[in-house]
Amino acid sequence: MIIHPPMLYMGYVGMSVAFGFAIAALLGGRLDAAWARWARPWVGTAWVFLTLGVALGSWWAYYELGWGGWWFWDPVENASFMPWLVATALIHSLAVTEKRGAFKSWTVLLAITAFSLSLLGTFIVRSGVLTSVHAFATDPARGVYILAFLGVVIGGSLLLYAWRGPGTLGGSRFEWLSREAMLLGNNVVLLVAAGTVLLGTLYPLAIDALGLGKLSVGPPYFNAVFVPLMCLLLALLGFGQLVRYKQDQARRLLQFAAWAAPASLVVGGGLAIMLGGEAGTRAMVGLGLALAAWVVLGSVQAVRSQLSRQRGLGGALRRLPAGVYGMAVAHLGLAVAVVGITVSSAYAVEERLRMAPGDTATVAGYTFRFEGVEQLQGPNYRASTGSIVVTAGGERVTRLAPEKRLYSSGGQPMTEAGIDAGLTRDLYASLGEPLGDGGAWSVRLYHKPFVRWIWLGAVFMAAGGVLAVSDRRYRGVASPGARDERRHGARARGPERGARALPDPVRRVRRDRPVPGHRADARRRRGALAADRQAGTDVRARDGRRTADTTVTPADFEGRVWLLNVWATWCVACRQEHPVLMRAKREHDLTILGLDYKDERPAAVQWLQRHGDPYAMSAYDPEGRVGLDLGVYGVPETYVIDADGVIRYKHIGPVSNEQLDGEIVPLVRELQRAS
Repeated sequence: MIIHPPMLYMGYVGMSVAFGFAIAALLGGRLDAAWARWARPWVGTAWVFLTLGVALGSWWAYYELGWGGWWFWDPVENASFMPWLVATALIHSLAVTEKRGAFKSWTVLLAITAFSLSLLGTFIVRSGVLTSVHAFATDPARGVYILAFLGVVIGGSLLLYAWRGPGTLGGSRFEWLSREAMLLGNNVVLLVAAGTVLLGTLYPLAIDALGLGKLSVGPPYFNAVFVPLMCLLLALLGFGQLVRYKQDQARRLLQFAAWAAPASLVVGGGLAIMLGGEAGTRAMVGLGLALAAWVVLGSVQAVRSQLSRQRGLGGALRRLPAGVYGMAVAHLGLAVAVVGITVSSAYAVEERLRMAPGDTATVAGYTFRFEGVEQLQGPNYRASTGSIVVTAGGERVTRLAPEKRLYSSGGQPMTEAGIDAGLTRDLYASLGEPLGDGGAWSVRLYHKPFVRWIWLGAVFMAAGGVLAVSDRRYRGVASPGARDERRHGARARGPERGARALPDPVRRVRRDRPVPGHRADARRRRGALAADRQAGTDVRARDGRRTADTTVTPADFEGRVWLLNVWATWCVACRQEHPVLMRAKREHDLTILGLDYKDERPAAVQWLQRHGDPYAMSAYDPEGRVGLDLGVYGVPETYVIDADGVIRYKHIGPVSNEQLDGEIVPLVRELQRAS
């Protein structure tokens, strides 16, 4: 309890950062990939704290309350669970906004909703509107303040969204079979799940406040509506990790499903048969374990697909972004938690007994012998400590010592369960109340198979979040000059201020016809300028022919001043910028190299044919490797590179005619004269 509430509140407060980003984007009228990239590490960090906070609360309820359960759908439990569900949807929505410029409306609403639910959770826990063993305080005055603040946040942010949203938000098109569509399904399921929990939590409070009587909404309701939604989510998750952005082919996914689905059913059904039980129990367990196996196979296949695009396994393992590993580990943790939830719920055994010293009871093949209760004096409490010896097959397994404590600072007795923990089972005992003469007590005995996998899965999920947040794309440190460039698009005043050159060779886009199968050359060339690291990027047209395998080095542009423009067909702002680039080539005769960022090559070819081609040539960066080394914050971005290969100007966002004539062209002419 010392760690659990601060963890939750770190998550709650972390959601305020995402909320702040969303409001700033609405007020500023700009919500693009750069916004999403800045917000993702903050949301990921808050999500990690929320995950650990919810898991610690579950663990506390398990060992402290003596009820033998890990989740009771208590309103305070729900208060922390709802922001976690919405934050999970927000993480996935931000990924699409950053990479494809889609889901902007979703992302803003999810950021507002996540913070609003965090405030609601704080209100429920601190206000005293409900009585719960989890509630931290009863403070009506503070509760009224939080409720008023909640109203301002929700009402004000939604009014701002209605006012500024239509002119600020937009998105790119995608097909029904695409990563975007799968993540949209993920968002919908998570939001519906959060809505059902919200309804079950607030409805009894509303009925009571209206004077219509007392109503209790318990586990039967939540299990009936929540479990089917989670089954649908797990089914989508196995596919969603593999689907490509924008558009994919059903044939490729069916090839995966053709072996993964039968394998998952065999694993789930086989384990259910081994575990035994009634037919209904085996069917439920088989379904849960099959879905867990399905998620694991999808995660492994997703990482394998990423590795297959790299050259050399050893180098590929190092080059793969930490976010890819984080995704796989988090999804693996979800599968582990599903195994724990499924098996422990189906096969847990509970016995409530009256036991006197010397009495024995058999639970799931283990014999529990009650030896009596001893009164002990602790440093600040008095305790009744029981002694229960557990044997199996005549061999002693462990000794459990459940306690009933009465602390000096309060009058309510507290339970300390006696637990023998194991990876595949927990043996659990708790003391109730004394029952008359003879030293008899009310005792609860439990056998909990695989219950520890629930919290192990939460640890894996949090570890996956940490890995994703540690991705180097979110922790680059810039010099003062580079930071000034990012803020204002102003040129650095020489190589000593943030100047650097471009990263390594990449494959170029063919503009005569699509060419399948070519990948980015991920080799990194080490070099150094006086100011910063140096590497070169470019593509070469050989004898004027558009060839797919040619690459360029810095030597190819030595002595020339040129522009690099980062673009993509899915980028809405790139369409706005494109006429300016065409004018730069036509009227100012500027040499422009394009970097097609995280795009599909055939789509890029068609886009240039349809809208015109301002580029001397265009490099192809399908995985974002070059953009990662370059430090791309969002698409579009434009760089001016001098004759020595040093970046002298960086502009984030679409270039306007005013910026072209007032900043870029004068700088290019100045650099040309200097060279």
